[in-house]
Amino acid sequence: LVSGSFFGISALAWALIVFSAVMIVVVHGTSFGLRLYAVGGHPEAARAAGISVPFYVSFTYVLSGFCAAVASILTVSRLSASTPGSGELLLSVLAAALLGTVFSRRFVPTMGGTLLSVLFIGLLANGFQLLNVSSYWVNGVQGALILLVVAITSFARGSEGSR
Repeated sequence: LVSGSFFGISALAWALIVFSAVMIVVVHGTSFGLRLYAVGGHPEAARAAGISVPFYVSFTYVLSGFCAAVASILTVSRLSASTPGSGELLLSVLAAALLGTVFSRRFVPTMGGTLLSVLFIGLLANGFQLLNVSSYWVNGVQGALILLVVAITSFARGSEGSR
């Protein structure tokens, strides 16, 4: 899995592409995904509509844990070792999650937008590394991106409410 490639693209990249495509179809194209959106957006309304909110919340936690376990196994297989320095990724994860709102029409986080933002953050960090820029600047740019995204979404939501 680690050393394999298909059409010149790493097997891990194919795993990301396939899993993302499947999850986008499940979330955006099925009634299960519609119920997930309902539970995430308005749990009281979902409960009133007869949706089992505790089941969907529990299921999403279990699915998130499963995805984290698979990702950690793939990371360990890629690096051939475990690293305790994964806490350094928290700023990148937060920046990617918040930047996912910018890549949507309604300033709402979407799976496709989050995937694009993860690729953007990865390209940004890799580009800084190739340009031999200090990692402190990478963290600074990611922090500035977080502030910018929060300001843009707050301003956009505020102007929508005043209409």
